[in-house]
Amino acid sequence: MTFRNKIYGTSLFTALLLGACSVEASDGLPAEFDSACTETRLDKDCRILSSSTTYFEDLPDIALQIQTGVSEDFGVGGGVVIYQNAGNGWQKLASDFEGYRYDLPTFAQREDGVVMHIAGVRTGTGSGNADLAFFARYSEDGTPRPWQQIDMISWRDEVRDHLPEGLEIWKGVDFDIGDWVSRYLTARTYLWNAETDANCCPTGGQALIVFDLDRNALKVDRVEYDPTMPEEE
Repeated sequence: MTFRNKIYGTSLFTALLLGACSVEASDGLPAEFDSACTETRLDKDCRILSSSTTYFEDLPDIALQIQTGVSEDFGVGGGVVIYQNAGNGWQKLASDFEGYRYDLPTFAQREDGVVMHIAGVRTGTGSGNADLAFFARYSEDGTPRPWQQIDMISWRDEVRDHLPEGLEIWKGVDFDIGDWVSRYLTARTYLWNAETDANCCPTGGQALIVFDLDRNALKVDRVEYDPTMPEEE
């Protein structure tokens, strides 16, 4: 597996991708892809914060825009629009405008394919997750298989059964999908005591959630509980 990457914009994360190098503009994408919002719900002052095009050897290529601007309905916000090219031209894979901020993607190799993760944060005191993730399975016949979106939400219902009694997750978690060498899917979070804690101030310790990837959905494999809080470490 090899790939090349190009990144434009004010937020540059070249260290995120192994083997990155500069390449020419992508055939089939709009000429203004790196400078103008091709699709958006940010109906005021939409501009491209950063854009990225990643070329894979045996998976569909990925191109995306990270946008910033203003929505009349939601105020200041962000967006991400993602395209894939499986050999028959660029087509939209997904878009999301629920977050206040999005990061450029990171990629992690698994035995049967590659996971792409785009970190995102919602507005508000909860710092809720607006993360997106996708999985592309390696082809057996050389024909690239399309990227499929991963369900990153439903695990919250099942994780309750893995937490100590009385402790809950009230805010966004910090996902980590691994990297090009390490194969893991995890998330870290503080825990809140449902009976006594205020939203601002968790006291229930910390949890490392370890996931499996099952039918393009994150499934809780186990939870590693640490009762200490940062000031106690």
